[in-house]
Amino acid sequence: MDEDLTLVDNTNYDDILEKKIKGIEKKCEELKKDTCKDDVLKEINELIDQAIKLKENVSNIYFQYLKTSSIIIYEKKLKDLIKDIETLKQSSIKNKNEKAYTPNEFNYDDNFLLPDDDYLFKEKEEVQVNENMIDLSQYKMSFQNMENKRIIKGFGETGCSNLLLDNLVNCEIIILDILSSVLIQKIKQCTIWVSAVESSLMIYNCQDCNILSNSKQFHKTYFP
Repeated sequence: MDEDLTLVDNTNYDDILEKKIKGIEKKCEELKKDTCKDDVLKEINELIDQAIKLKENVSNIYFQYLKTSSIIIYEKKLKDLIKDIETLKQSSIKNKNEKAYTPNEFNYDDNFLLPDDDYLFKEKEEVQVNENMIDLSQYKMSFQNMENKRIIKGFGETGCSNLLLDNLVNCEIIILDILSSVLIQKIKQCTIWVSAVESSLMIYNCQDCNILSNSKQFHKTYFP
């Protein structure tokens, strides 16, 4: 392909250029069919260099022996050919990268890792709790059977204990410490603020109350 470019009078340079362009086109088609070769990028780069060099020769050397219309045609052909080879280069690089990293292929059906619809959209049924089901003696700190009281416990004052609030009316309970668990039941018109609960916050049979807390689990029944 790298023939002597010395210009000689009475030489048909149209035939020479056509031959060179067809040679580049043929090589390009061959590389398209075998982009997985180890040295394909090297060959593509060499082909790009040949096409660019030939285009420069058309503009700087062959123009002396070619018609203006022929120069325009050859420059356009070579421009499109260079673009085509560049596209081939990008495709080859992509294939090489995909070959270098091929993720494991697994066949998953459409329901893989998806729960059943009835489980996904079914709301949890509220648990009806009987008073006899809960052992109130397990709560180390409790406030029971009070009306119109305001109680505040600061950080570190509870010993990370569990808390029972039972049968309160119009009370304000503020706990700024971290508690292990909290049970609130049978309270009316109360304001309860517990900063943090490590496990569960359970609320049963409360009416007209404002309760603010942060807990890992939350259970309630009859909380209008």
